Amino acid sequence: SGTFNSVLLFVAFNHIAIGTSYFLLYASMIGTGFIFGRMVFNEKITIQKIIGLCLSISGLLIIYFLDIKTSNIIYTIFALSAGVMVGMWNVFSKKISGLYANSQLVFIDAATSFFVGILGGFVLTEKVPQLAFSTPWIAIFIWAAVQLVANGFTIYGFKKLEAQTASIIMPMEVLFGTLFGFLFFKQVLPATTLIGGLLI
Repeated sequence: SGTFNSVLLFVAFNHIAIGTSYFLLYASMIGTGFIFGRMVFNEKITIQKIIGLCLSISGLLIIYFLDIKTSNIIYTIFALSAGVMVGMWNVFSKKISGLYANSQLVFIDAATSFFVGILGGFVLTEKVPQLAFSTPWIAIFIWAAVQLVANGFTIYGFKKLEAQTASIIMPMEVLFGTLFGFLFFKQVLPATTLIGGLLI
C-alpha cells in the first residue's frame, strides 16, 4: 500500500497547498495506524493513547492551520489516500517483520516504489533531469539513501512499539524537518511550529 503514496502525494503537492497536503497526510496516517493497530493487533485504546492522539493532531493543526485551504476535492483525496496507504504499510510491515529481515522489507518497499514512480512519471509526463554528475542527481541519490534508512528505522520502530503508539509519534518528522530547514537553510522557526512540535 505504501508504494503508491509517493505518486499521490507528489500530485497533491503540485495542486494544493503544501501545508494542507502535509496535514492531510499525517492526520490520515495517524488515524489509519490507530485503527489498524486495533483491528490487526487488537491493541487496547487507553486514555493515554487518546490524549496522545489528540495532542498529535492538535500539534499538526497548530503547525499547518494557516496553510490549510479549501482545495480541489480530488487532490484532497489524493493526500488523504497517501496517508492511509503509509499508515497501512507501517502496520502491516509490523505484522510481517518477524518473518522477514528488515533489509528485505526495505528492499521490497524501495523496489516497488521505484517502479511505480517510473510508471507515474510516464503517466504524468514528468521531465527527468539529464543523467549527469549534477546537483539535481546528487540530491536525488541523497534523498533516496535517506529514504532507505528512514524506512528501515520505521519498520524497526513499528516492530518494537505498538502500532498505535508508533503512529502517534510519526509526525515528529515535521518538527525535525523544520529544524533542519533552520539549520541548513536559515529558515525562520515560527512559534506555531515549536508549539505544535512540542504537542506532538
